[in-house]
Amino acid sequence: MIENLKGMHEFVNYKENTTVRLYDNTETDYYPVHWHGPIEIIMPINSTYEVMCANNKYILEPDDVVIIAPGIVHSVGTNCDGKRIIFQIEPGALRQIKGLDFLLTHISPAIHLDKNFDKEAHSKIKQYILEIKDEYLSTDPNSEIFIYSRFLEIMALVGQHSNGPTINYKLDSNKSRQVAEKIQYACNYISEHCTEEISLESVANMAGFSKFHFSRQFKKYTNTSFYHYLTEQRIYVAERLLVESELSITEISYQCGFSNASTFNRMFKLINECTPKDFKKQYAKG
Repeated sequence: MIENLKGMHEFVNYKENTTVRLYDNTETDYYPVHWHGPIEIIMPINSTYEVMCANNKYILEPDDVVIIAPGIVHSVGTNCDGKRIIFQIEPGALRQIKGLDFLLTHISPAIHLDKNFDKEAHSKIKQYILEIKDEYLSTDPNSEIFIYSRFLEIMALVGQHSNGPTINYKLDSNKSRQVAEKIQYACNYISEHCTEEISLESVANMAGFSKFHFSRQFKKYTNTSFYHYLTEQRIYVAERLLVESELSITEISYQCGFSNASTFNRMFKLINECTPKDFKKQYAKG
């Protein structure tokens, strides 16, 4: 199933002229720890399937769904006969949609939609995954549009019916909802302005918090720190520029809000486990 693995980094072989990939998988095997840029959705059709993700072990029963956030190290597999759908989708262009980055942070490293998930929402998600499969296998030139629309509907249902697997709070009061809305607004602002010179204090003031209270609330609601989130957004922009532009790595580092190329290289390697130069080379080879 892993067709292009460089170390632990899987470079996904998308369907021609698209940024989606789907495996109608029947292989009885375990795939080693790896990571990739696309979001991954796995749904067993029959038999169980095992997913190890960021030290969490998920045993998927038939019709269970697991959604793995981008860049998360994981392994998957089974020693049982069976069938499952494994779907990967590039989130790059969708990161401009308000709320999606916040939701991806919310569910990171992964979310397991099992029998305890909302029954009606789960039924719709299963239906949408099967429709994605059918559309992927079709010859319709507009299939990618349909697939992305169904993917967004899946994510909307996840956002409406789940607080995420690592979030230890419930929005059971108006105050909690107001805080969550402010944190989501802050995440959207960071995504839109990440290449600019923004600070914890300036975003905290914009959200109406002291920087210390904002820092605590941001960590609580997103499960990551302000600076790590900001760095990730800058790296996402850098990845696109590395692939799509002819700018030098130094020029990209400044365009993405880093103070110097050395810091950019260090943070890029920390998140992607390869240097910007290697990333550009590997993408070109892929």
